[in-house]
Amino acid sequence: MKKINYLNIKDCPICGEHGKQLEHTLWFYLEPLKSTVEQRYRYCPNCKWGYCENPLNEESMNQYYAELYRYLRDTLAVDRMHIANQVEFAIRYMPSHNGLKVLEIGPCQPHFLDAVTMGTKAQGYFEEMNLMAAARLEASGYIPANKVDDMPQQYDLIAMCHVFEHVINPVIFLRNLGKRLAPNGVIFTEVPDFTRLDWLAQDDFQFEHVNYFSTQSLIRLAQRAGFDLVACESTRTKNYTTCGNQVLRTVFRANERTSTKSVETTEGWNSLLARPIETMHSVRKLLSKGPEKIALYGAGTRTTELMAYCDMGELPKMLYDIDPQKVGQTLCGIQVRDPITINPDEFDRILIMVLGRENEVAEFLKGQGVAAEQIIFLSSIILSK
Repeated sequence: MKKINYLNIKDCPICGEHGKQLEHTLWFYLEPLKSTVEQRYRYCPNCKWGYCENPLNEESMNQYYAELYRYLRDTLAVDRMHIANQVEFAIRYMPSHNGLKVLEIGPCQPHFLDAVTMGTKAQGYFEEMNLMAAARLEASGYIPANKVDDMPQQYDLIAMCHVFEHVINPVIFLRNLGKRLAPNGVIFTEVPDFTRLDWLAQDDFQFEHVNYFSTQSLIRLAQRAGFDLVACESTRTKNYTTCGNQVLRTVFRANERTSTKSVETTEGWNSLLARPIETMHSVRKLLSKGPEKIALYGAGTRTTELMAYCDMGELPKMLYDIDPQKVGQTLCGIQVRDPITINPDEFDRILIMVLGRENEVAEFLKGQGVAAEQIIFLSSIILSK
């Protein structure tokens, strides 16, 4: 029998609050370590997830994984379908350019890398502790990330398919992965879904799984690690051999503007509420700068919001909108004009009050003879806050 060392994790690894101990413990026999272990679990009501209180420490787990025998079967048709769906979801959000690099953490088999490299022409890399699995991956033409001799690699996609539930400190782990991302790179994960507890929706607890994620917990985890959760879906592929029940797929992208204000505090909400007020005051200041003539494009939500913050004499006299139902109508006493009639000589600059399709509007204005330096974007004013 080999000596086993345990950790003692009472506080939630995401928020740091004291987790509530669950009343049942589970026993597992571990063949690689020739030992039987008892595991305890806790639940964090803040993050809405469960986690193992006493997982094996890193040295013991590395020894377990290195000696664990896995039957590396060929993929079944249902597995290929599930993996194809994983890849379709992941590559929707990764960059698109030549020379893409994809890293998979703990792949065990090459099937995800096969599908993603075929679909994107990317070079595939892997990190795998199991010696047998690593040999198979290398024989399939993929590069062990720890054997790259040149400068540290930056990856356009880092994938973890049923790996994140094995990670003891997911916040630090995700943060460290972020340092290995190329600009605009993303992290894809798939984990068992514990958002809705139902015997028909979840697999049983497993020794190797130290995290039991819900959608809420992954959102909080992303915020703590400095990421945005840009995509999430809950799905199930019946008879998928890795997890035949409900799974969560997520895509994380680094948030360069991470706020220290929590969504769970009034400070955070007050800060968010103040942003449109500050934006409208900035626009009002812009409009009041004389003797410049400013025109507005867009007679929608943002413009009506602006009118509530301005005096009548401060509002521009030129307002354009492509919507035929608005053209010819008046908004706060200003007639809405058809942008086809724009004469760039009538104003010094034009402020696009449209969000989401401002680039399309800018190209249209340029086609009407408006110079690029005459165009101002409301979105750039918002982002300056």
